Amino acid sequence: MVTRKTQEYTFWQLLNWKVLLFFFLFIAGAGYGFYWLFGNFYRFIPTKMDAYIGEVASLQYAGSMKKCTDPKSKELVVLLQRAMSEIKPKESSFQYKITVLRHDQANAFALPGGNIFIFSGLIQRSSALQEVVGVLAHEMAHVELRHGMQQIGRAMSFSLLVNLFLGGAQWLEGLAETGTMLTLLRYSRQAEYEADRYAIQYLHAAGIAASGLADFLSKVQGSENQPEANSFLQVISTHPDTQKRVAAIRQAEAAKTQKVTPSWILRYSQWEKAKQICLD
Repeated sequence: MVTRKTQEYTFWQLLNWKVLLFFFLFIAGAGYGFYWLFGNFYRFIPTKMDAYIGEVASLQYAGSMKKCTDPKSKELVVLLQRAMSEIKPKESSFQYKITVLRHDQANAFALPGGNIFIFSGLIQRSSALQEVVGVLAHEMAHVELRHGMQQIGRAMSFSLLVNLFLGGAQWLEGLAETGTMLTLLRYSRQAEYEADRYAIQYLHAAGIAASGLADFLSKVQGSENQPEANSFLQVISTHPDTQKRVAAIRQAEAAKTQKVTPSWILRYSQWEKAKQICLD
């Protein structure tokens, strides 16, 4: 027998479930909305802001790592800057600056605006200038596509949403924390693939085979999962699905049909001497 009391209990129980369901759907919808909005807000921000944010980040993190300043390293930077001018898109509004950091890890990272940092370990693990230029093209693509700014926006959306529900103006602290760029350098799988595709375009337009990028990725593939004591390096060392990326690059290289004038980079034969850096 269903009593009136039982009916009332059932009604309020169902109502509570509906309220909870609505609340969670609202949170999910708001979260996605913030994520999408902030993830695309960078499109309305002048590229000059990229340079400003990148400069602040470079002082905050890269400044704590030792730079290679010996004469051979300076000569190498000049060589790589020349290579960058070869592959830089004509329509680019960014100014690129290369800095070599002393570290055994074979890695590189780019900050918004065009600051690119290469570890000495990457230089020493490479077999040809073409490999390093391939890596630079990939990092350049992240800058040109403004992946870093997109990451900052998405991180801001998460901090803002959480702190708005916690109350107060704490989301401003979250925004400041986002400025540390820890999330900036950990790109999504989609962003990595997109950067590879554009890097191939930059290289081919300059008459450079993209096989150098594939060769270097293959070379470091076995060591990419090794633990890294430095938490900052743990963040920037993440490059997902290396094997699939290598296969995609080689496939694009095999499908290339346009005739191009080979760049001087392909004819550079002094790499073994040029890469002897950070010896001071």
